Amino acid sequence: MRLMMALALVVATTTPLLADGQEVNEGIHNVDLSDIAKSLRQCPGIPQVAQNLCAQEHALAAASEFQAVSGGVRAALDPQMRPAFDDAQTAFVAFVKASCQFDAARFKGGSAAMWLFESCVARRYAARARSLTAYAQYPDRDVAGLTLTDFDLGDPE
Repeated sequence: MRLMMALALVVATTTPLLADGQEVNEGIHNVDLSDIAKSLRQCPGIPQVAQNLCAQEHALAAASEFQAVSGGVRAALDPQMRPAFDDAQTAFVAFVKASCQFDAARFKGGSAAMWLFESCVARRYAARARSLTAYAQYPDRDVAGLTLTDFDLGDPE
């Protein structure tokens, strides 16, 4: 339950605030989660609003992938491990928000703050989704004594 609430927070913090009648043309940027940094570099640089919205699309796509992969990993876990996994994912969501707010703080109130926040969110969730996928797909990870941290840090062996 806490995991679902945390994931809802992810979507809420990456959803734009729109004035009545304002429209956002969603889905106009190609989001490549396999190389999120390269994909983000494809965002237009000018005007800043377009760059921000492109980064936001990347953040939403990465958050959605993170949520889907998390759900799959959770479902495959032993039921006794699920509460610890939920706690870890909830803490990760809080870490992402705090870390990305820190990244954006140097431009607080400026137009680049949104770009820094959203691109940070996109990169962090895409990386975690890759780690979770590798963790879930690794054969005999429990026999090998591998943990999710091994995959997060890029050293599964």
